[in-house]
Amino acid sequence: MFEKVLIILNAVICSVIFVRVFSFRRNGRHHCAKGAWIAWLILSYSASVPVRAYFDPVYHADITSVISNLLICAAVLVYRGNVMSFFKAG
Repeated sequence: MFEKVLIILNAVICSVIFVRVFSFRRNGRHHCAKGAWIAWLILSYSASVPVRAYFDPVYHADITSVISNLLICAAVLVYRGNVMSFFKAG
């Protein structure tokens, strides 16, 4: 039962990550190729998790993957989807 909750929670967190990064608008900022690749990797990973959770009968999620995805989700929400801000903060 607990594993099912982790799978659903992980899928929801990754869906939030996907929607926030996908809906990012640059608003006149210049294009950065490195940022585009990082965003593409984040989008690919975060979109694959809910799909695998739904279709793969042997997919499992543990507490460490949920916590790491939650940290990424928090960072994406704080920086409003701008993945290049992860590296420029500080």
